[in-house]
Amino acid sequence: MRPAQRGQPRVAIFRSRFLPPSETFVRDQLERYRDVDALALADAVVPDGLRLVDRPVHLVDGAGLADRARSAALRLRGASERTKRDQRVARRLHRLDVDVLHAHFGPDAASVRGGAVQAGVPLVATFHGFDATVDFAHFVSAGGSQAQMVEDWSLLTQDVSAFVAVSSHIKDSLVARGVPEQRISVVPCGIDVASFDPTPVPDHGGLLFVGRLVEKKGLADLLQALSTIGEPPPLTVIGDGPLREDLEQLARELGVSVSFVGTAGTSVVKEAIKAARLVVMPSRTAASGDSEGLPVVALEAQASGRPVLAYAHSGLRDAVLDGRTGILVPEADVGELGRALTSMLGDSEKLAEMGRAARERVAERFDISTTIADLEHIYREVAAPSGPRSTGSSAE
Repeated sequence: MRPAQRGQPRVAIFRSRFLPPSETFVRDQLERYRDVDALALADAVVPDGLRLVDRPVHLVDGAGLADRARSAALRLRGASERTKRDQRVARRLHRLDVDVLHAHFGPDAASVRGGAVQAGVPLVATFHGFDATVDFAHFVSAGGSQAQMVEDWSLLTQDVSAFVAVSSHIKDSLVARGVPEQRISVVPCGIDVASFDPTPVPDHGGLLFVGRLVEKKGLADLLQALSTIGEPPPLTVIGDGPLREDLEQLARELGVSVSFVGTAGTSVVKEAIKAARLVVMPSRTAASGDSEGLPVVALEAQASGRPVLAYAHSGLRDAVLDGRTGILVPEADVGELGRALTSMLGDSEKLAEMGRAARERVAERFDISTTIADLEHIYREVAAPSGPRSTGSSAE
């Protein structure tokens, strides 16, 4: 771990479970901070999850014998589970000498809010998508930290020092739920653009879809759109999820050529992007209200020089510049999706032009060095003794 420099705020990055394989954006941010002393904090470590290269993951309940004795005393006094949880979080923050606590996802922010308040540590909360868009009734029925977020929503909006939204749509959703606009900063999950090698769009190749096989990713719409094309190109699907069997059956019924690869690592995804002529992201709002934040694969595709065809949905409207780096069609309009596929695949020169523009725009607006600087600015602001509670909108 890089040694902390005098005057740098110490920031604890919290995920309840550290770290699911899909959350490379949390790992990438944590490992690239330069002007803050960042550490990882969690309730548990995912057995086969992502690992950090140069630092350990600190556990909330890993503070030792003294804390276990205090917990026993609380039990004897009949303290509630919430009270005990808040005190454990507060003690851990004190022991780690944390200046700022940054929780990813709303339910995680709710789970550490009380401890942060008790410790006097400013809390920054990043909302990534579902946590700002799913209907509250759905969260209540889910129970656990999701229900706690709804129960404590007014306290969360009061006690969080700075809200971070990964797209302008997520910011709008938070405002609609009562979060003051001036306390929300828009900071997308950036990518290391230099690690993606832009290559020319191939003259021959297929389509690529990358994402979990769930309702909001819209793969069923893409399969139906492909079935309307006379000679549809082959489609590669990278990702897995509860709808896989249904989607495989739909592809067979529609007579569409699809290769379901399943979950794949970063290197496989990069090679698949290079082999594709076009990356398609038909994400749409699910019945529960669940929406995208800002899909990182849209940035990775464009960093590789590939145009993106997507619905004009949520953060995809931030990621894709319609007509310049890709095409956006009205959400859930399968007919328009099919017509856009035909048009784009029939114009190799336009695809190449879009691919070049896509690389340039992502490098300019979504490189992780830029988004890290934005986050570090937020940390310094909230850590200042008399600093403001937020920084406004920093990356729209």
